[in-house]
Amino acid sequence: MGGWLGNLRVTGRVRPVWSIDFVTSNSNKIIVIGSGPAGLSCTMALLKKGIQVTLLDIGVRKPGDSVKANTSDLDWDNAYERLVNPQGIPLKTTFGSLHPYNQNISVKQTGCMLVSSQSAGGLSAVWGRACLPYTDLELSGWPVRYEELRPYYQFVEQEMMTLHCANPSQSAFPYHSPTVKALPVPKSLGRIAKKLQQYFEVVSARIALNKNREHACSGCGHCLAGCPEDVLLDFSATINRIKEMYPNFSYVPHIKVNSFTETEENVIVQGESLKGEGEAVSMPADKLFLACGPLATAIIVLGSQQEKQDVEILDSQYFFIPFISLKPLLKTEELANYHSSCQLMAEHLNSRPWSSFSPPNVECGDSSPLSEPCGDESPHSKNPPIGLNGARTTNRTHLQFYFYNEIFERVVFHKLPFMKRFHFALMPIYRRLGLVQGFIHSDSSAKMCLKKAENGGFELSVSKKAPSGIKILPPILWKLLKAGLIPILPGLQFKLPGQSFHNGGSFPMQSSGGFLTTEANGKLRGFNRVYIADSSAFPSIPATTITLTIMANAYRVGDINA
Repeated sequence: MGGWLGNLRVTGRVRPVWSIDFVTSNSNKIIVIGSGPAGLSCTMALLKKGIQVTLLDIGVRKPGDSVKANTSDLDWDNAYERLVNPQGIPLKTTFGSLHPYNQNISVKQTGCMLVSSQSAGGLSAVWGRACLPYTDLELSGWPVRYEELRPYYQFVEQEMMTLHCANPSQSAFPYHSPTVKALPVPKSLGRIAKKLQQYFEVVSARIALNKNREHACSGCGHCLAGCPEDVLLDFSATINRIKEMYPNFSYVPHIKVNSFTETEENVIVQGESLKGEGEAVSMPADKLFLACGPLATAIIVLGSQQEKQDVEILDSQYFFIPFISLKPLLKTEELANYHSSCQLMAEHLNSRPWSSFSPPNVECGDSSPLSEPCGDESPHSKNPPIGLNGARTTNRTHLQFYFYNEIFERVVFHKLPFMKRFHFALMPIYRRLGLVQGFIHSDSSAKMCLKKAENGGFELSVSKKAPSGIKILPPILWKLLKAGLIPILPGLQFKLPGQSFHNGGSFPMQSSGGFLTTEANGKLRGFNRVYIADSSAFPSIPATTITLTIMANAYRVGDINA
């Protein structure tokens, strides 16, 4: 059996072994594993240095990729039925498909739910697109500081996305590029923000949009079930853009990497093809960058060890708080033009309120002008908030506020089917419903342990339950109530470890550490040619949004190791 398949050469054996054929004038040959935010950001940094990069991806294109810009062709009823079940709101979908959550990894999970996507672009197709950077407050205990990450934040914000923001304003989180107001803004936004400012640090939501959008947002409101206009950022489309921009880039999908072996001359990646008969794959490279998410990266590293190793995976657990507002969140006329992504963000300092800090100026809906970005300085980057007893604190809770969308109605229909006949009469109530999605710091969350199983697979279980996570909720519930957002307590859900998709820390960056920790430059200790470019290297998982920092750090790791 011989011939060529893309960039892979198939050698004649009973069970063929494929090997990469590098064609480049540059002697450096680099493999990046993973096509999600981390993999593509690291790849972009390497490509800009003129290096030949081959990106290996377990991912395949997702169903629905060919359905764009025509909402009439989409079965939205089916999409929302897949999104909602009688137990609540499980997962976002792509036009009713759960394909991004499919994984080709043998992991027995007990008490947790951690996903490694086999979709092209990783989980970016179902990502909430909320983007805030880490300041030195979040980076407490890390060997890198905000000033080191700032140029990389700037790159990913300017080159890999466009940020929607209803009203950029001074806050604890700096901007690194101009923003646009590309999504519909409800007129109640300013009123809700003003109320919340009394109890939380309120930040106008920043939503990542595709850099080269062919269509404007139609205000269809289907953001959580799939964006038909391709307005929301999806990295499966970024792969094609990188192909067009860089001739030194090769993308090889349908490859499941199992392990690697390092020699004095190179590092050899071993895996298998997911096409055909599952042929074995062997690929040499000068350097290997692992960027396929905490679960897959940990499995590849553990699969490369002769002796059994256990690794701990950190998680930022999250919770849902449904609420009903005393006043409508959306007016009747706004139902024809709205978006269902995150509308507002807020930070809650768990030791005490943020009342000692100046709140941002968030004005009402379309009446608020688009101001200039607030610049590079963060008011908390040099002086983190002071908690009780004068101690600096990093333990805060991140809240995202979602206003009306069709999911709320369907959850009610699942629980109370007879309410369907009163659908139109209940619309004034539906327009008052909202949802808080909250994330807590990994220090207050459960921890997971991954280890090899006797059958050759892997086992993931909870190694340490959340020490104080549930204690965080009462003050938040009370403050929401005082702000006029009445929590619906029967709907409150504290999700399993791993379900937030904000996790990592299995090979943490440390200034000095032992085997299988990561140096500040991303190099995995114990190896000379292997680097960690995803959140597996994060020393902690702060409560605020994680993806922008994953991208910035991945670009940094690629840039300084090119």
